[in-house]
Amino acid sequence: MIIADGAKVPTAELSRCRDLTLVRFAALGPELLSLCERLSPCLLVASQAAFESFVPEELAQVAGFGHPIQSLIISDSDDSTLYKQFLRYRCSGFLGSGASAADLVTAIRAILSGELWLPRRILSHAVRDLAPAAGVNRLTSRQSEVLQLVEQGLTNRQVAESLGISRETVRLHLRSVNSKVGGGVRRRGVVRASGGRDATDGPGHLNRNLT
Repeated sequence: MIIADGAKVPTAELSRCRDLTLVRFAALGPELLSLCERLSPCLLVASQAAFESFVPEELAQVAGFGHPIQSLIISDSDDSTLYKQFLRYRCSGFLGSGASAADLVTAIRAILSGELWLPRRILSHAVRDLAPAAGVNRLTSRQSEVLQLVEQGLTNRQVAESLGISRETVRLHLRSVNSKVGGGVRRRGVVRASGGRDATDGPGHLNRNLT
């Protein structure tokens, strides 16, 4: 296991783990990545700054799932976008700098066994991001047409007239679309049509011109 300079981890406790070999390294960027390649298979424990010193494309070629180099980032950032970016660059896990030695060892062993170690909040975001895309891919051609028109702000009556179908058929299609993409299709269309203002704002009732 390689611990990059700047990663705040309890090395004294880690050194007591007989199944883990620790290597401290001060350099960043290409030199650190080169060391990882020489010592692979290995786990790199690094600070956010150390991880950002890599060229993403170079890192993606040798690190991550199915590759000999895994990485655990020590970061206290609350930026979910940053975590998602690191995941795209094949990071295997994240842990706060205040984590206990026991939590760190658990995370390390989990990653070395092929698992991801992610904060629940980040995992939830990732699952929610994937779910709508997966649902849209399951839509029929007619459901996709209805969805596109509704997201443009058309009412059910206008969608029906545009596609030459009944309003009841439009409602049935919308019900199926909502079940596949997680709901909220009509509301998103209303917000777009109103220039970003939610049509439910104000007196506490839905816009009645939706049908």
